[in-house]
Amino acid sequence: ANRYDVKNIQLLAGGTHMFAGGWVTPPTVQQAAWVSHFESDDTVFEAERPGETPIVLDRATLDARYLSDESKFVLDRLAIHGPKVSGELSAESASGPAGPTLKLKMNIGVSDLTDILRLWPSFINAEVRSWCIAHIHGGQLQSGSLAIDWDGPTFYAALHKKGAPPESVHGEFATHGVAIDLLPGVPPLTGLDATGVIT
Repeated sequence: ANRYDVKNIQLLAGGTHMFAGGWVTPPTVQQAAWVSHFESDDTVFEAERPGETPIVLDRATLDARYLSDESKFVLDRLAIHGPKVSGELSAESASGPAGPTLKLKMNIGVSDLTDILRLWPSFINAEVRSWCIAHIHGGQLQSGSLAIDWDGPTFYAALHKKGAPPESVHGEFATHGVAIDLLPGVPPLTGLDATGVIT
């Protein structure tokens, strides 16, 4: 079948584990890309702090392609689902004369807000992630979306914590029942329902 089957992948780190499997197909005359599919029905991220519970994913799937002739990586779909979180992500990155580019779309379904913040990759705007985890104590994300379209110079600027053009980033969110500490010494806001836009 011209396919590499990848079975019984096990990623283990403390109380975190992922058991997965999938396949990879090399390029052919008809298909110029490396194509891959992986899935897991048993993924757990351990608690990081006292009082937290593990994040459980009962389903995760990944479909991706790499086109070596174009130096382009395409994440067709990364989807996760669990008792408290759900979401989908697609992305595309390619090498260009001015550096790598990035296009990304993400949609999050009804999810526990603190769990979504914990799944936020720690290498992306680590200071904001740390503040959110330390100051947001509960609530639900009713919906969330994010779209990014960065050319080479914008991608470089973003990696170095410089501002991106407003039209290159657009996000929307709606929350329910959030508890948040905004200022030291001020009682936390609780039961907060909010909608917002991110540029």
